[in-house]
Amino acid sequence: IEVAMLSGQSVLLSVTSTTRVSYVRKRAQQEFQIAISTVSLRGEVLDSEGTLEGAGVQANDTLYVTVQRCRIFSNQHAGAFACLKADGTVETWGDMDRGGNSNSTQPQLQYVQDISASSQAFAAITNSGKVVTWGHHMWGGDSKKVRR
Repeated sequence: IEVAMLSGQSVLLSVTSTTRVSYVRKRAQQEFQIAISTVSLRGEVLDSEGTLEGAGVQANDTLYVTVQRCRIFSNQHAGAFACLKADGTVETWGDMDRGGNSNSTQPQLQYVQDISASSQAFAAITNSGKVVTWGHHMWGGDSKKVRR
């Protein structure tokens, strides 16, 4: 089946009718080397847990993927923000005492999969399972003691 981005770039994937949409998304991410947020057919976003057959996908159809550029996270007081970019890096801004400054941990914020926030700190988990924290030390921004 053909999988395309709106830019016109496309790939052909070998799939069956019982292939899950989540598999198509994962393979498209690998092929395009970019985070994919949705897979759609004729303008309708497909359920990632469903099969291609269940979604009504035919052999000659083209599936379109939407690129995920950035996921925004904020702490409880919305004083600081973190952007998890499609390439797995993180940018932060806002109140420096609440996690708006990640300069000290920036070299470790590579290949990040997800971010969580407390009221004044952030925690990121990388592809390797490493947890990186920043922000106010009393609110989880300093995890040195638990990394020993």
